[in-house]
Amino acid sequence: MNLLYRSDINVAVTSDCHPVEGWIEIFQCDRCNVIQKNPDNLYLSTLERIYRNYKIYEVSGGHEQVKFVNGAPKARSEIILDNIADLIPRTGKFLDIGTGSGVFLRAVSKRFGPGVDLHAQDIHDSERESIFNIPCVTQFHLGNIQDIADHFDVISLIHVFEHVLDPIELLRLVKERLEPHGVVVFQVPNIEQTPFDAVIYDHVFHYSPNTLIELIGSVFRFCRMPSTQINNEITLVAGDSPAWGDPPHGIRTLGKANLDVVKRATEYLKGVNENVAVFGVSPPGTYCGAVLGEKLSCFVDEDKNIRYKTHLNHAIVPPEEIKEGLKVFLPLNRNAPLIRSRLCSLRFVEEKEM
Repeated sequence: MNLLYRSDINVAVTSDCHPVEGWIEIFQCDRCNVIQKNPDNLYLSTLERIYRNYKIYEVSGGHEQVKFVNGAPKARSEIILDNIADLIPRTGKFLDIGTGSGVFLRAVSKRFGPGVDLHAQDIHDSERESIFNIPCVTQFHLGNIQDIADHFDVISLIHVFEHVLDPIELLRLVKERLEPHGVVVFQVPNIEQTPFDAVIYDHVFHYSPNTLIELIGSVFRFCRMPSTQINNEITLVAGDSPAWGDPPHGIRTLGKANLDVVKRATEYLKGVNENVAVFGVSPPGTYCGAVLGEKLSCFVDEDKNIRYKTHLNHAIVPPEEIKEGLKVFLPLNRNAPLIRSRLCSLRFVEEKEM
């Protein structure tokens, strides 16, 4: 294992957007090139504490994260379904693993209607009632996947696979519950496009397109990536039937991640001598706000579901109401140039300043 990154600050962030004390060490496997954290006892005990109080979409009041398509906001699950529409069946039995608040099942129900039989699985049942209110949901499986006896036409893991300590074992469990013609849908962050994924403490693995193909292809015979992808994320569809994809390709690149930008950003935010706003209340934005501490002015976000709410005890302000001259820190990712272009009136911190 080769060390890629070691934090010099005892601050990280959870995927449900809460700061957490924790040192980050990230390694790259010299055999399979997958990038991962070091799951030692301290790391595992912190993970347990994070999941004990985990609550997704808390800032937005349960609304799913919004992405922008051609400048217009749209729920992420709906975009995923747009991108895989030709790769999955429109009828049959669906299982959503790690369903959370059920946002992906809600999008499937809305898209495909009464032709689907929807099942949810999670290790927590706090959202059970709201999930059963989703049309076409018939089962909620609480606990371990190996306790599920049914077989499914579609199994989805939407931002679940990066949390798993043993991804190969999970793939085998999923395969055992898939119909022979069935398809599995994976959605994970793309570490090549969003390097701040590294500081999300409960993301154990960090995938590039090629390392994800290589890993999933070690269990499933066929994989396909839709031609249209959400920026900063990877969508992959896999199965054992050739109808769903192509034989996995070997690794063409090492799955590199430019984690130096995270170090430079952290140093800038620690040493800044003026108040700074942070763009976005996603995990990267939350991390940057936590590093700023008393120097955090506010958060800036375009999502209308969260404007005028608070995060880390600071206001969430729409871009058009940011005071002229206030510096805005934008965590680097694939969307950054688009955001800078769309919101050119804001005074974004330039990379050369770091």
